[in-house]
Amino acid sequence: MGKDVAVQKIGDTILSNETVRGSLNMVSINTKYPEKCLQFLDMVNTDTRLRDMFFYGEEGVNFEYNADGKAHKINNEWAMAGYTQGSFFTVTQEDTDEYNQWEEVKALNEAAVSSVMMGFTFDNTAVADKLANCREIWLRYRSEVMTGVQDPATIIPQIKEELMKAGWQDVMDEAQRQVDEFKGK
Repeated sequence: MGKDVAVQKIGDTILSNETVRGSLNMVSINTKYPEKCLQFLDMVNTDTRLRDMFFYGEEGVNFEYNADGKAHKINNEWAMAGYTQGSFFTVTQEDTDEYNQWEEVKALNEAAVSSVMMGFTFDNTAVADKLANCREIWLRYRSEVMTGVQDPATIIPQIKEELMKAGWQDVMDEAQRQVDEFKGK
């Protein structure tokens, strides 16, 4: 975007339920051909040329391989989000990349520390209505808070007051009860 920036890591890479769930693959129990589905998933995660097609599009139409083996985009007509399927680590590096980002991601993954809450999922059944009300309050103010339109010293106390009236303390208490049970306390 025309700006030089520096990135600084401020803590450990955390392996969380969200990060793990974001990379799950599955074969439906109702599929007629589970073995074929599994073979296909295996190919998407191990066959570089197939993975490149998901990432860049059709070879010769959307991208091509350079003499150095990197991928060159011919156009930007391939609309599929390449990060949504298969492993990153078999994607051919693009010719405009100055370094191999996938190696950096792989190193971060290998050094990741598991969250102390790995495996915990909050069951909001007991407080679903209160949580829904609280979400609506947050959604009403979110853009103003996130963009700095409102003074935080004024708007945050107002949001907190509305959240507490909507049952936020009950939501937190239920979440804490479940966390304590999960952690065996």
